[in-house]
Amino acid sequence: MDKDILYKFGNIHDLLKTPEHIQKNAQSYFKDFGKKQGFSDEEYIAGCIYAAYRLDGKQPVLLDDISIVTRLPDSSIMRAYKKIIDKLKLTPKPLPAPRVFVPMLLDRIGVNDTELRQKTYDLFDRLAKCGLESNVSNPKHFAAGVIYTADKIGDSYQTVKQYEAANASGTTHGVIRKVYNYLNEKLELGLWRLPGGAVIS
Repeated sequence: MDKDILYKFGNIHDLLKTPEHIQKNAQSYFKDFGKKQGFSDEEYIAGCIYAAYRLDGKQPVLLDDISIVTRLPDSSIMRAYKKIIDKLKLTPKPLPAPRVFVPMLLDRIGVNDTELRQKTYDLFDRLAKCGLESNVSNPKHFAAGVIYTADKIGDSYQTVKQYEAANASGTTHGVIRKVYNYLNEKLELGLWRLPGGAVIS
């Protein structure tokens, strides 16, 4: 593979902290795809990396994460990704479960609290029992809302602010409030309902 292409792959892998097996798969897809038409090398590289993450299905990396580090629009990466999986006949897995994003988000927020981590996973366990954990539109945003909500349960709370949860996951205060109100209603947590965040249907 061309040294310039390997260098570009390496830069993105470093920024995303990509596991070695995903790095190898992404570079293999780029090589196997062959002649590239209609997209830049950068778009195909990003598409291959996204494909490798989607076929793994276990890492807390989404399309927007790759878009941020590559400075490419989501739409161009998605078009390249679709070409790649179609030509190579790859079968992507569903997006990672929201709970997968908890360690990464807590690290971004700057909270190293065993109790908060456990309360967050307890909420996910309750959601799973009710069949409510899956089928969320963005698992990272949802996980940030669960962390924020878990922080408000019990005596030790107010550690995580709305803006911290929103910034860590790349979303808005409104989305965090929606998840909070959703959990509060569905799991009957008995917390105050927050204004400006309609309950998720």
